Amino acid sequence: MPSALKSILIFPASIEQSLQYYRKTHHQGITVVGASSLEPDPAAKLFENWVRLPYISDEKFEKELLNTISTYNIGGIYTPHMAIWGHLERLLEKISPDGDVTLVNTFPFDEEIGEFDTAIEFAQELHSSDTFVDSCLTERPKLSTTEAAAIFHHAKNIYGQCAREKILAMCDMARSAPRGDLIEVGVFCGKSAFILAWLAKHYSVGNLLCVDPWSFEEALEQDDDTGILADTAPRLDLSYAKKLFEINILPFSENHINFLQTTSVLASKQYTPGFEVSGTAFGKTQYKGEIAVLHIDGNHAYEAVRLDLESWFPKLISGGWIIMDDYTWPFGDGPKRAADEFLAKNKERVLTYSIAGGALFIKTK
Repeated sequence: MPSALKSILIFPASIEQSLQYYRKTHHQGITVVGASSLEPDPAAKLFENWVRLPYISDEKFEKELLNTISTYNIGGIYTPHMAIWGHLERLLEKISPDGDVTLVNTFPFDEEIGEFDTAIEFAQELHSSDTFVDSCLTERPKLSTTEAAAIFHHAKNIYGQCAREKILAMCDMARSAPRGDLIEVGVFCGKSAFILAWLAKHYSVGNLLCVDPWSFEEALEQDDDTGILADTAPRLDLSYAKKLFEINILPFSENHINFLQTTSVLASKQYTPGFEVSGTAFGKTQYKGEIAVLHIDGNHAYEAVRLDLESWFPKLISGGWIIMDDYTWPFGDGPKRAADEFLAKNKERVLTYSIAGGALFIKTK
């Protein structure tokens, strides 16, 4: 990264990765100059500083690049284009041998490989580790390395908090889930909903119903002992989070995903055998009214979590799973208190349970 006094040139600036990099650096207060060889280029209107450079094959390119570097005090150049990156690497060795101007990103394909390496490491971990789920008899095989890497890679690009260890446990959990519906209470942008939906389809478990009011009032009442969440909540545009959920999930929907924009308790009263949800985003989805997997990640206030369990647990079928998110939670003990009370009251229905990624996984008899 160049010094704070120097600017960054983005070329070509109209590529999506370039626009993402521009948003990031612009918000950091760094002076950015956009450049393109296209005339006109629609991206020009997005930049405060804009220049047109010749194509890199044009003999005038070197001279115009030097003029741009001098005019705008350029210290770094970002390009997501592999051929342009290679050409600039060689050219900068010639025109800036002292390193005053450098490429700020590594070779673009290497960057892409790095993103996938993380997903492949996750897949290898899934295959090399034995979890408590392995004690639950199942004939369904683990995900292949490619399948596990794919689910982790796509989930990583959806905003939200879902620990790696929790995703690993979810992948294994789905192998021993009975046939039935999957219910997610608390959706936000759809990170865990995507994981559940993909696994449900892959293992032929059933349809996923997502429940979230996407309401500021509901988000505020969290039994947040620290006050940190209460301070953060007003900054959340939850109506936009709902739109992000639809965008994130729609490409993976095969008429087996839908949602109710309401509270958990009200949704549980609507949820009956043969229940059907219709909407413009996901069309029509029918539910059995029997729950195979219940994921509770809504309002974390003790009373809210207790009501979530009380409302949905009676509809969980034998062998079903309950995932209690944030059982270990740094902001309060609402989920843990409610889950511990549930375990104490329902010992005869519990086969096994364990914690993974801060979530409590409960396998029922």
